[in-house]
Amino acid sequence: MARCGAAEINAAVAAAKRAFPMWKAKTPEERASCLIKLADLIEAETQRLMMIDSLDIGRGFTTISGRSHHSDTRPRRISPAPSL
Repeated sequence: MARCGAAEINAAVAAAKRAFPMWKAKTPEERASCLIKLADLIEAETQRLMMIDSLDIGRGFTTISGRSHHSDTRPRRISPAPSL
């Protein structure tokens, strides 16, 4: 976002507004499934994302790769919403 101009930010906001009704219509289980799939995709690309992060902030890759990653230690479970 730091390198984006007003046009890119406005386009991102417009896309989010278009997507929200579809997201809102999903059940909690469907949302959980989407979030788990997103987490899987991010985890699969961890090395590449760390390299991009390193280039973006100007820190060495070894410094970036020393970060704590919780993907192996945290259970990937999303509790269903409570019934009202």
